[in-house]
Amino acid sequence: ENAKNQKRHRHNKSGFTGVYWLKCEQRWRAHIEVDGKKICLGRHKTKEDAIKARKDANHKYGFHPNHGNR
Repeated sequence: ENAKNQKRHRHNKSGFTGVYWLKCEQRWRAHIEVDGKKICLGRHKTKEDAIKARKDANHKYGFHPNHGNR
């Protein structure tokens, strides 16, 4: 439950929690961790698509709208 309130990790380069660049595939990947399980939200051509997938998952799994924004 507390993980849903964490701020963005200081090493995050995408600017959004759960979204990162896969250099070997030249794509953006989105993921979310719920109840200790990592859920892949897909690999995307654009960062915006990956962020949308993560935002949709945040809403689906009950994360606070400010999750990762601090």
